[in-house]
This record gives sequence, C-alpha cells and structure tokens, in this order.
Amino acid sequence: GVDLFGPIPYSEALQGADNYTPAFDDEASIYTALDGMLSEAITNLGATSLVPLASNGDMIYSGNTTKWIAAANAMRAKIAVTTSEVNGSYGSAKTYAQAGMAANADNFSCPFDAADPNAYNPMYQFDDERNDIVLCSTFLNALESNGDPRISKLAWKAGASYVGLGPGESGTGAESAIGPFLGGVTEGLGKGVSVRFATAAEMQFIIAEIEADGGNIAPAQTALKAAVALSLSEMGVSDATWKTAYDTYVDGLSTGAALLTETMYQKWIAMAGTYEPFNDWRRLGNGHLNLGIAANNVLSNSFPQIFPYPTSEKVYNADNVPARADISERVWWDVADNTPAK
Repeated sequence: GVDLFGPIPYSEALQGADNYTPAFDDEASIYTALDGMLSEAITNLGATSLVPLASNGDMIYSGNTTKWIAAANAMRAKIAVTTSEVNGSYGSAKTYAQAGMAANADNFSCPFDAADPNAYNPMYQFDDERNDIVLCSTFLNALESNGDPRISKLAWKAGASYVGLGPGESGTGAESAIGPFLGGVTEGLGKGVSVRFATAAEMQFIIAEIEADGGNIAPAQTALKAAVALSLSEMGVSDATWKTAYDTYVDGLSTGAALLTETMYQKWIAMAGTYEPFNDWRRLGNGHLNLGIAANNVLSNSFPQIFPYPTSEKVYNADNVPARADISERVWWDVADNTPAK
C-alpha cells in the first residue's frame, strides 16, 4: 500500500471501532517499522527455544522456519533495493538477497485452490467477472521480438497471433487476454495460480542489479542468467535453444550499464503480475528500463507516479487524508528522473 499510495494509516490502523479515522504515517517511518519487524522475526524464528510452528495452519511453508527466515530476508532485500536511490546505497540488499530463497519451490507465494470456486486466484476472479482485461502491446511486442518462450504463459493468443493495446487505446474485444501464469481465464487454467510476494528469480535479479551497478561484470552475468533460468522454470517453460542463445548474449554484455539495463528489462518480464516493475520504473527511471513507453492520450501523455486516495477515505477520514494535486506526485523513495523517453 505505501508503495502505491504514499502516506497511509499504519500506527493507528486496524483499530476498528476504537478509531475510525486513523492518522496517516509518513512513508519512511513505515518502511523502518516493517524492516524492524522482519529483523525481529528472523531472530525469533532462529531461536533454539522456538515453539514449532503448526504445519496445518501454515498454508505457505507448512511450519518450515528455515523457509520463513529466507522469506523474511527476501522482503528485507526488496525494502533495501526499493529505498536504495533515496538512501544513496543498496545497504545490505545483496546480503539479504543471498539469504533469501534460492529455488522456486521455496518462493514466498500465497496459494489458491483451483477446485474451490470461493478460493480461486484473485486475478482469475476479477478477469472472469469483467472479461475485458487485455495485455499491453509494449509488453507483447517485447516478448515477440525476442522470441521469448514465456509469452505463451503470460498471454493468450487472439486467434492466430498475439494482439495487445497501447496505453489509452480502445480495443475491439479481439485482443490477447492475460495468460495462465498470471491467472487468465481462458480455459480456466489460472484458477489456482499463486500470488507471488518474493521469488528466487527476484533475488537473483536484485543481486544482478547490484553487481551491474558496481561494474562487477562476471557476477552480474552469472546472477542475470540464473534469474532468467529461474523465471523460465517458474513459468513452466523449457526451451534450451533459446536459453543457450540468451546466455551467449548476456556473456557479450561487457559493461555494467548494459547489464543493468538488461537486468531490469528481464525483471520487468519475470515479475509481470506484480507491482515490482512499477517500483523499478519509478526508482531507476525509464532510461534504465528502456521500454519505449507510448504516449497515453487518456492521461494527457503523462505516466502515473502514484495512486489517488480512494473516495471513501477522503469522505470518511477527510481530516487526515494528505492533500494530493494529481497522480504525478512521487512517493518518497522515487527521486530518479523518470520522464518517459518518448
């Protein structure tokens, strides 16, 4: 929430009838509090006197404290990376990422039951109810131009081809729908897809970014190739020919700048369905992602930086909701010059 809306209720939140109008906490204090809780959780989970977690009440890791510690480190890595620009350094992000999950089987994901209509993946439910969610042409064109095998998992074909829409464009109803990996409704394959909070691929992308930014070519190449391999595996894609050619391409990237751009580009694809790419775009600027973002005629050729506060909040908690001129305002860690290249 804080990454999307900026200041939100935190210290006074969730008090129910005791406080219907909670104060809004500033973003930096919320980040500090969350990182502190994760640190405390890691310490407590590693205590020798810890009472075993109940496996039947843990639908993510079945009471496995080692996996929970890795998940907590992964979340700390995400916090450290997200705040790296405003803090002026990556801090301990690499250390946290290295202590995070290393295999897709250990990904920090919330599962959903494909056999229970009341427990389907939320994107599947949303898409099934509306049936008007389509893929962006920028995304589809990027996948197609590189022959990326993940396209079949991220999008459904519209007839014989993939068809997307640019920002603000109106469609005909014959565009490509969200694919099965993200919870798309075609053939019902997205019903049981898990929602990802942190993944092994994401940890390798974080390491690759840090190494590339530091000009450490070989470690950046190794982490980037590992990240893409994990992404392919996570989506159930096996294409040895494509992966071999891709690894050769990465081995030919000889500068930190080139590796950083490629790392963020591949992370954009791998983390589709999450808002990490939105964070990365705001944090590093369009120059690093190099996505060629098209002008959006709905938003007067601008690109949103932040979410507007809900009307319900402005009505029922008006005295506390911060003033917001428009969606061009930035969250506190967004200090890069991220004006679209177009």
